[in-house]
Amino acid sequence: MQLIDLKRSIKDQDLTDDFLIFVCPETDFLAKQYIEEISRIKNITINKINSLQETLTSAISLVFNYESYLNLLAVDNFDEKFTDYSQFTNTIVLCKKVDKSITARVNDYCVNFNMPEPWQIVEYIKTTCKGLDQNHAERLYNCCARLDKDNKLKVDLYRIENELDKIKLFDEKERNSLVEALLLAENTDLVQQVKTYDLIDAIIKNDKKFIHDAWRVRDYCDFQATYLTALLVPKLRDACLVLAPTAKPEVMKISPKAFYYLRNNPVNVDRARKILKFVSDIDRKIKEGQLDLEEYQKEDYILCQILGL
Repeated sequence: MQLIDLKRSIKDQDLTDDFLIFVCPETDFLAKQYIEEISRIKNITINKINSLQETLTSAISLVFNYESYLNLLAVDNFDEKFTDYSQFTNTIVLCKKVDKSITARVNDYCVNFNMPEPWQIVEYIKTTCKGLDQNHAERLYNCCARLDKDNKLKVDLYRIENELDKIKLFDEKERNSLVEALLLAENTDLVQQVKTYDLIDAIIKNDKKFIHDAWRVRDYCDFQATYLTALLVPKLRDACLVLAPTAKPEVMKISPKAFYYLRNNPVNVDRARKILKFVSDIDRKIKEGQLDLEEYQKEDYILCQILGL
C-alpha cells in the first residue's frame, strides 16, 4: 500500500484495511501520527501487544476482546510467520524492517515511511498546534535542527513533539509568543559564544556547525555584512599567502605568532580562494550599492553561500 493511498483513505475516513505494516527505517515519528489518526477515526483505543500470536491465543481472547481495540505491535524486525495475515483485525505492526523470509507474503500490507520532508514537519506543527502561524512553525522547526557529524542538517523530531506538548498547554493566542520565549532561551548561550571574530575563524577552518549556529542566532547578534566582509578578506588572503615557501611574517606584515599559527593550521587553499573571490565581489557590490538587499538579507546571503563552498 502506498502512503498516498493511506493518506487519502484517512482523509476520506474510508479506511477498510484491518491489517497494516508501517515500515520506518529511520524514524517512526510520522507513522505514529497516522496511528493516532486511525485510532481517532475508528474511535477505538490503541492497545499495545507483544506479538500477533497473542491476539489468536484462545485462552486470552476469551477474556479480552482484541477486535474492539487498535492493536499495535512495535518491533525492530518483523518476522512472525502466518499463512494468512488478513485474519488480523484492527492491527498495525510498527517496525524498522520486515524480515526477508516473509517479505513476499506481507508486501501488500506494507506502508513505507521515509524521513519526512521539512515542509511536512512544518505542516504537522501548524496542524497539531493551532494558533502557530507559518513563521513561528518554521522557526520552531529550525530551533530543533542541528548539523550532524557529517555536516548534514537533521531535525530532532522527538524534541519538536516534546516542545509542542508544552506549548499546547496554553491558549492558542499565546502560542506564538511561547515560541519566541523558547527561541530566546535556546539562543542565549549561543549568543554568548558567537562573536564576529569567532565566526571569521570558523569560516576559515570550515567549521560548518559553528557557522550554522551563528546563522541561527543572527537576529540576536551584532553582525553587519560590511564588517564581516572587511574582516574576512585580509584573513583569507593571509591564510593563503602564508603557505607560500618564501612567505615571511615581516613581508606579510603580521605578527610571528599569527604567521606560525596559520602555517601550522593550514586551510584548504582552493576553498579559501573561492570564498575570497566571493567575499571580495560581495564587498565591492555592497560598497557600490549594487547588492539590493536589506542588511539582514545580506548576512543571510553571505553565510548561506559560504556554507555551500
